[in-house]
Amino acid sequence: MDQFQFGIIPFLGTNSFLSSSTGDFAIVPLYTGIDQSTLNVQALTTYTWTSAFMGSFQAGVIHVGANTFTPYATMSTNVAGQTVLNVYEYGVFTPGGFLAPYTPTNMIETLSFTQTGTGTAMSCSATALAVVPEPCPLVVVGGAVLGLFLRRRRANR
Repeated sequence: MDQFQFGIIPFLGTNSFLSSSTGDFAIVPLYTGIDQSTLNVQALTTYTWTSAFMGSFQAGVIHVGANTFTPYATMSTNVAGQTVLNVYEYGVFTPGGFLAPYTPTNMIETLSFTQTGTGTAMSCSATALAVVPEPCPLVVVGGAVLGLFLRRRRANR
């Protein structure tokens, strides 16, 4: 799975940094800076981030096969009575820097904020969405290949 996580580290002069990664993102060095726009829960599709070493992300409505995904947020209270805000940002990741050879891909970024007694805890992760082919076109293509094979076999008799 192509995934990375990032956190906050204000004294490095950037909004956040890469804290771990897997898959294609594994080549990006840890603590790579990520500059984010302001997260506005009233206008989730305006959220973006950029990194000279990784590329950029633009939230928005995406289509994967026959499915449409729109950014959304939920608010709840956990078992400790703390308020939790989860934001699910769908959008397009455009590779740059270390990832420049890759092509743009759909991504979901999950941001979770928990209001504690002393402040707000935050966790973030981003996952590239794999495009899974629809079964109907695969059946049509598979049937066509099988038909060509059988026709050629019959012609060789």
